[in-house]
Amino acid sequence: MAEQPSLFDDLDDTDEPTPIPATFRAPAPVGRPAAPVPPPRPAPAGDTRRLYRSHIADGATFGEAVAYAWHNAHGGSNIGIPIGVVASLALWPIGREHPQTLGEWFLRLTLAELQAAYREVLAYHWIRRPDLIDHALPLLRWTEEELDKNQLAAVGDVTRAALKHGVLEMTGSPDPSSRSDTDLMSWALTSLRSHGARQGLGEYHTPPEVCDVMARMTYGDTEFTPGMRFNDPCAGTGGMFRSLANLVREAGHNPHDFTWVMQDIDALAVAGAAVNSIIWDLGPRILLACGDILAQGDLSAQSLERRNAVWEHRNSIVREAALIAAVHKAENLLTQVADDAA
Repeated sequence: MAEQPSLFDDLDDTDEPTPIPATFRAPAPVGRPAAPVPPPRPAPAGDTRRLYRSHIADGATFGEAVAYAWHNAHGGSNIGIPIGVVASLALWPIGREHPQTLGEWFLRLTLAELQAAYREVLAYHWIRRPDLIDHALPLLRWTEEELDKNQLAAVGDVTRAALKHGVLEMTGSPDPSSRSDTDLMSWALTSLRSHGARQGLGEYHTPPEVCDVMARMTYGDTEFTPGMRFNDPCAGTGGMFRSLANLVREAGHNPHDFTWVMQDIDALAVAGAAVNSIIWDLGPRILLACGDILAQGDLSAQSLERRNAVWEHRNSIVREAALIAAVHKAENLLTQVADDAA
């Protein structure tokens, strides 16, 4: 990683959109009694409210469980789907510390409802960060497609495996430093991709402990200054930036005040980096690019153009939606006035 010239000098962060409420929400958390309660009786057939059991697994175990669930269900060769399930579950509970209630809600959904819920994750975050979701589409586009029976069943199995191994607990904290303990996208991608495919791409997972050591060796004596820019031309899913962002926070700074530039040859890895950027809360000044740094060079300039175009497209859609909503509201008011007059 190395610093590079600024590509964000012309960007106005004040134009970031006002958050819009989600259109698909989990039920409100269910309060728990303070006193101990006796063990529950066996649940009736079809009642999944007591089926949610989870534990926080290490990254390797988590990835292996997701890969086994997908392949055991004969989900097919599109590994973007199971990684996308993990991404959707990781993105859903950000800032919500109620994994028990949310986990039980997920387990009550039919397979069709489950895909619809994941589709809402895509819509929710596209409104807020279209620049990142644009790169994450290889992991999320399937939510809008028609899956065959095997794929849909495999989505359900991967969901249960990820829930069982603690995905909601690992990504549900409102504190971004707590959500940055592991790189779920990397573990899922590494476990689902074949050894030969990883060799062909030159893709090797760097353990988080090694990333932490490398970040401290490289930046441990650095006096971080807001406005600094970091560039990783072989970023993978962003594991090095996970460690660096934690180091920035330890120094008393906010990652939002820094620029993060990531490039990788693998589109799925870049998609994972986009998802991680949201989970780890790296902030608004992020550039992602998919391409070979040796053959194509630094693609940051092209990425900035793409980022601006995506934001403009998003803003035009929001303006159009606001106009349609205003027209409908006016029509309803006119109808009400006419009814009152009658």
